[in-house]
Amino acid sequence: MHLSSPDFLRDLDVFPTAWIRVWVPALDDPGTLKQRGYTLVDPDPSAGTFALEFARTGTPRAAAWRTSTVSPSAIPATCHLREEQSMRRRLFLAVLGSIAALATSVLAFPGPALAANPDQISNPMQTTCLQPQNASISPGVLIVQAACDGSPIQRWTRSGPAYVNNGSGLCLNAAGPAIVGHIQTIQSPCNTSSSQSWVPTTSVPGAVTGVKSQLSGNRCLERAGGAWIGNGAWLSPCNGTLDQQWLIPSS
Repeated sequence: MHLSSPDFLRDLDVFPTAWIRVWVPALDDPGTLKQRGYTLVDPDPSAGTFALEFARTGTPRAAAWRTSTVSPSAIPATCHLREEQSMRRRLFLAVLGSIAALATSVLAFPGPALAANPDQISNPMQTTCLQPQNASISPGVLIVQAACDGSPIQRWTRSGPAYVNNGSGLCLNAAGPAIVGHIQTIQSPCNTSSSQSWVPTTSVPGAVTGVKSQLSGNRCLERAGGAWIGNGAWLSPCNGTLDQQWLIPSS
C-alpha cells in the first residue's frame, strides 16, 4: 500500500525499524477501534512517500480494514521512532481514494492549523474539542463539543486524576444533570471528589484512549450523539466504542 504526505517524514530521523500504530474499526464491530502496527517500508523523506506491507494468508484479519467496505475515512495513528526521539508525532491520516477497490491510497496530514494540540480533549480525528458551553468561565456550565481552535477555554491540564480547564480554572466534573439515562459533564471548582477523578484506559502517551470516571459504576466519558459541534459529553457504560475514544492531555 503506497502512501504519500509531504509532512509525514519531515524532521524525523527515519530508520529501518520505524513503525506506526494505527487504530482501525474491528471486523465484527465497526464502532470499536483495534490497534494495528506496521513497519514503514521504503520511506523517502525527500519525496514524502512510504509504504505499508500486508501479508494476505489465511484469514487476513490484520489487513482486513484495508479492503473492508466499512473502511474509515480517517485513521488516528502514532509514529514510533528511536528511543532518543521520545516525542511521538500524532498523525491523523485522511484516506483519499478507494481502499475497498485496493487502489493506491494518498494520505493527507493536517497542516499547522489542525495540528494536534496536546492540551485538548478531542475526538480522535480532532474535529471537535471539549470546552464549557459558550466559552463560559462560570461553575456548573455544561461541557460541550466545539470546533477545535486551540483557545485557552479548550485547553486542559492534568492535575492528579483531575482535568483543569486552562481558561476557567475549573475542573471537569461528572456530576452534572441527568438526561435520558446519562450523567452530563460540567465544570466546577476543583476538589478531591470521585466525580472529578478520571482514569485513562491506556497508559501509552499520545494514544487514543477511553476515559473512565471514578464515580460509582463502570462508566466512561462519551460524546453525546457522536462528534457534533454543540453536542455534550456525558457518562455511559464503558464499551470501547468510537464515541468513547479520546485524545487527552498527558500532563
